[in-house]
Amino acid sequence: EEEVVEGQGGYKDNVEEGSINSGLMDAEEGGHAVGSGGRATKRSMSNSSVNFFDYDQEQQTKKSVYTNLAICVVMLNLTFVSWGLLQERMLTRRYPRLTGEYFTYSYALVFTNRFWTLIMSGILLLYFKPRGSRSTVIYQYAFPSISNMLSSWCQYEALRYVSFPAVTLFKALKLAPVMLMGKLLGNQSYPQYDYIIAIFIGVGIGMFMTSTDNLTFDIDVYGEHSSAKWTGVMLLGFFLFFDSFTSQWQSRM
Repeated sequence: EEEVVEGQGGYKDNVEEGSINSGLMDAEEGGHAVGSGGRATKRSMSNSSVNFFDYDQEQQTKKSVYTNLAICVVMLNLTFVSWGLLQERMLTRRYPRLTGEYFTYSYALVFTNRFWTLIMSGILLLYFKPRGSRSTVIYQYAFPSISNMLSSWCQYEALRYVSFPAVTLFKALKLAPVMLMGKLLGNQSYPQYDYIIAIFIGVGIGMFMTSTDNLTFDIDVYGEHSSAKWTGVMLLGFFLFFDSFTSQWQSRM
């Protein structure tokens, strides 16, 4: 008993009933191999995931562009808010609870962060299997990697001298250093009103911090008065420098 089966290429072939599931080729009838539906579904899902991470905006519909943008915005805010909450919880509680010591070894946090980043990036490379490029300069990837590591260390180390809300607000000043770093590296030049907006943002944050008692640099992340607040301010300055260099160098690459 024979039935008509439509292959993946759009051909209709006469294939015996027993060969439908196995996908064998019927040479006499001029048939073509028919793959299993599960394999085709898996391939389509893989292609859709690849298209989500690497797609051409000009070839996408407006609805799909807005959908991908909304997903990226939600996931970005979700991951960063979760990261901030866990970071504050880890650095402000005692180990063991109430009777132990605070976690002060920032090197371990940076190492753990980069270790799991390495594992995650390796999994993505194995899954997507990107094509190699002969024009890629490998050593240039070391510059943003080192600066990213140093910015994370400066951020964690600064929490020993200033409070977590002060660090979070200080990071909002990153707009001006990023623009200046982009001009120094020759990536792009910004219009004058962008610099004016960055200055107004910095002035507003400074006014907000000086008018709020709990956001001064005199209190560290443990809620105690710090005698080396300028050390924390210096570390935050280095954090802004390395972080702005990282983003602009990545854009340049």
